Amino acid sequence: WRVSNGLDPAYFKAPAGHALATGGVLALIAFIVGVGMVRPGMMQVGARSQALAQMPAGPERDQQQAALQQLRRRSMNAGRVVAVLLALATVLMAVARYL
Repeated sequence: WRVSNGLDPAYFKAPAGHALATGGVLALIAFIVGVGMVRPGMMQVGARSQALAQMPAGPERDQQQAALQQLRRRSMNAGRVVAVLLALATVLMAVARYL
């Protein structure tokens, strides 16, 4: 608020303001993806893993295990997206003062 002089539009047209704003937007997107995709996916992985541990061996267990692996893979990929977005946000915000 102080740096941008009360969210002055002219500040955000400057390279430093643009970098800070872009970094902030990327961080918010990372938060939304993390809370909306990664957390629910990993909660399901935990619940399904506990249920899978109690299932007897057989074709149904193998099918559930394959579904669990797919869910893990999707959550891990979303986690990687969050990590990349946060890294970009960090870099943009760190170098903004030098622009």
